[in-house]
Amino acid sequence: FAVVEMGMRGRGEIMEVASIAEPQVGVITNVGTAHIGRLGSRKAIAEAKCELLEGMRAGPHSETAVAILNADNELLMETAAAVWPVHDPAKTITYGLERGRLRGELTTEGCLLVDGVCLPVPLPGAHNASNFLAAVAVARALSLPWTRLAAAQMTVDVGDGRCRQQRLAGGVVLLDETYNAGPESMAAALKLLAKHRDQGGRRIAVLGRMGELGSHSVELHTSVGRVVRE
Repeated sequence: FAVVEMGMRGRGEIMEVASIAEPQVGVITNVGTAHIGRLGSRKAIAEAKCELLEGMRAGPHSETAVAILNADNELLMETAAAVWPVHDPAKTITYGLERGRLRGELTTEGCLLVDGVCLPVPLPGAHNASNFLAAVAVARALSLPWTRLAAAQMTVDVGDGRCRQQRLAGGVVLLDETYNAGPESMAAALKLLAKHRDQGGRRIAVLGRMGELGSHSVELHTSVGRVVRE
């Protein structure tokens, strides 16, 4: 199997890449606000991401292709339903920590419980547990023995600026989430920070501006401020 990430900054880009890759399994993990300055709205972002489903429907594997969709994202599910049979269990596996056919529960010990099986999540945070659950859904779609993950020793190299943790002198934990921050990644990082304290009980967030938000910039920076206050 090949795993192909399909990035986009505008409409038509995922459709073009899908026509080249001809995917048999398509995964959409989230619809957020990345590139909203170019696309104009979250609905437009959702439609651009769902071009993956349209590409699968038009591709050579249309009869057997399976979509893996995050049921916790209501806008994604609503948009996908317009172009794909999201309620057909033979064509779609929905997953989520709150909704979906494949449900996961993240414990305080960093274990993702799926059908009674404890899977150790290699990265902290509910957002990473959700992504891990998407991978489990892919394994199930391909009839792979996903329960073996319970005994696996997994490490993930996320790259610079992506959920990196460094332990500094004095028991300080530095969370590095500086790569192209957006409202969703900011909120996820802040929630992760809320679970950490140094020896003095402090938690300090150093936040910069977020780009590519267009006319939504003030609104979305304000939304991050609300997360900080909470």
